[in-house]
Amino acid sequence: MREFADIWHIAQLGNAFFFPGQPEIFEYRNNTIHVYRAPSEWRFMKRAGGRLLAQDRDKGHTGIQEQPVGAGNAMILFLKEGLITSILDYRNDTLLVTTLRDGIYLLHGSQLIKKQTETDPVFASSRYLLRGAVE
Repeated sequence: MREFADIWHIAQLGNAFFFPGQPEIFEYRNNTIHVYRAPSEWRFMKRAGGRLLAQDRDKGHTGIQEQPVGAGNAMILFLKEGLITSILDYRNDTLLVTTLRDGIYLLHGSQLIKKQTETDPVFASSRYLLRGAVE
């Protein structure tokens, strides 16, 4: 028997709709569904900065890898030991990537840059979610 996980999030990119599942991302376009399997398991998916971004659980390095998912305007984020909690438009062509315990990163093009903040020790030692403006 095949199982189908609950869908909690939908992202639209152009005329395609993406639904994250375990371990697939489903793309619905032109009355057709395409399935994209994760290297291990999709942990996060979001549309930001005109791209679809997804995080895989077990890819063991830090970096960005362009993937031919959907409209070809997608990226998989591999963040060693990090769990992405949000991706937000930040400035011009830069995105703000927040993680559960590893702090904040800036994603500029395909470069992921650690953003040092005064709250880094809180991220590392706490499970509290911090909300507010970032400058």
